[in-house]
Amino acid sequence: MDKIMQFQVIKKEEEINQIMKCNKVSIQYGLTLTLQDIEGLLETKQKILQDVGRIEFDSTILQQMVYEFCDSLFIHKYNYVETMTQLLEIFYYYRDATEDYLSDEEIIRYMKMAFDGCCQGSLYYLSEEQLNTLMDDLNDRNDIYVGLAYGDI
Repeated sequence: MDKIMQFQVIKKEEEINQIMKCNKVSIQYGLTLTLQDIEGLLETKQKILQDVGRIEFDSTILQQMVYEFCDSLFIHKYNYVETMTQLLEIFYYYRDATEDYLSDEEIIRYMKMAFDGCCQGSLYYLSEEQLNTLMDDLNDRNDIYVGLAYGDI
């Protein structure tokens, strides 16, 4: 095995271990990811990155998302992996659409506030309607976090 392949294997193992550590927090909310779940999420992430033509040097996006979303009232053990998969797709869609204007942390925070707030757990609304709102707010230089809470106008 050449050095690049060895490096990739080591990085993947490190990433898996870091995501497994997220279970210590998420289990408090009845949510855990198995090794198989994590490998599937990482495969999905790689496919998304290839589809959007991006390279990622920071491999903590999935960890950040698990920590941010595990306390959501709209995520349950029966939809956890599927929801995290869709949230990853939405994250990279937002990342691409905002052309790196926002940091990863800002996008994740925005997504969480919208998901728990005005989207009321709707992944469709988060991926379609809310992205339009975000882009309008960015173009108009508005505070992107205003109106995300449920019931805000």
